[in-house]
Amino acid sequence: MESTIKHYYFVVLLVTCFILPGRAHGDNQQSSSTSSGVTLSVALKELDNNSAILETDVKQLSVRAHKVSQVLDISAKGLAVPSKLASVLTKLETVLKQLDRAAEIVEAVPQAREDAKKLRSSIEPLLKDVTTAKEKARRIADKIEPVRITVAKSSVNAENFSKGLALFDHDLLQHEPAATQICQTCINGSADSNKACMQSKVDEKASQINKLVVEMDRIIKPLVASYVPSMPVLAILDEFNIKMALFDDLQHQIDMLESKIDVMLSPLNELTKLLDKEFRVKFHVPLLGEHSVGVGMRTIIQGSNAIEKEIEHLLSKAAWKVAKEFGVGKIVKSIEEDAHKELDNTLKKLHLNPVLSLAALKDLGNIESPVDKLLAAFPRDFTIPSFDLKLADFGLPGIAHGFDLHLIGINLNWLAPKGFDLKNLGLCKEISYGCNLK
Repeated sequence: MESTIKHYYFVVLLVTCFILPGRAHGDNQQSSSTSSGVTLSVALKELDNNSAILETDVKQLSVRAHKVSQVLDISAKGLAVPSKLASVLTKLETVLKQLDRAAEIVEAVPQAREDAKKLRSSIEPLLKDVTTAKEKARRIADKIEPVRITVAKSSVNAENFSKGLALFDHDLLQHEPAATQICQTCINGSADSNKACMQSKVDEKASQINKLVVEMDRIIKPLVASYVPSMPVLAILDEFNIKMALFDDLQHQIDMLESKIDVMLSPLNELTKLLDKEFRVKFHVPLLGEHSVGVGMRTIIQGSNAIEKEIEHLLSKAAWKVAKEFGVGKIVKSIEEDAHKELDNTLKKLHLNPVLSLAALKDLGNIESPVDKLLAAFPRDFTIPSFDLKLADFGLPGIAHGFDLHLIGINLNWLAPKGFDLKNLGLCKEISYGCNLK
């Protein structure tokens, strides 16, 4: 008899091993056969059916939550447009002020004076408009920031929700068919005297899992219906995103203007540094020995007389008298030649464009209306569940009190304590399901 039982057990197990588990739906009956040929009890079959339904819903919700996350991420970027504009306008304001200061300094250079003045007259009204626009953009950004934070957080939650559902499906639900087949196979292969007890224990555990599966799907199913890209809150955000896209031209014009300013600012800064440079020459004064004198560029550009006066100021009266008698003109000429050589090279790089404008800046006046419309329509209680496998309810909203969803995995492992690999010939070894084996 014992030999017959063992032979039956291995035949059933081998059949199970080489025919992949399948999910079949059907009416409840005293027993039901799966696609692998293992006949399941009513409780196990019911668990199979309901787990298959839950798995379908979980997969669908995972895909939809991912899509919703992507849409929310795009919307978060749209909601950040006012803040981004405030930042780029702040940077532009700073650059315009730098340009104005550099142009003011360069007015001292006769060759650049006229263009520098025209440039400054162009900067003044533009700078005023940029400052006003910056303050407006910052005010609007502060107003919409709470919604942006909510949407950005919801995007992250939706993606985590998608990943959490996919992980739950991969680590647990996909093993459920194998678990029911394994435990039924183990029962079928046991001694006749043990089958009733083992079947009773397994069916009881299957019923417990089934209640959890049904409760979880009760919450998941309506979420599948509501988590779609056309959900109302996303439609509201999408309309806002379209409005914000209109400000791409303003961003483009700001970038173009900054590029134009950079072209002017670099040689202007080089020129302002040159104005602070000192040009030094060494010369020999008979009876008084070697001397060295340095004259700044700001003095040099004022002409020979200014240079000569500066040299006179720097030298002692005796040295000046002798130097003048023996060739101050050469000293002045040497300094001028060195200085003007550098000045000419720098001026060649300088191309001042006195016409600076930002036509699209007027469009910023159209940003407040869509912001106010969004704030009025956006639901205050908008949230995305944060799926967390560490929590008893997995973070799902509305799971009935007393349901611990962790038990789905714990109890599936109880049904198949040796794992879910159907090719493992030791799956049923020493398995009793809490019964005293005879």
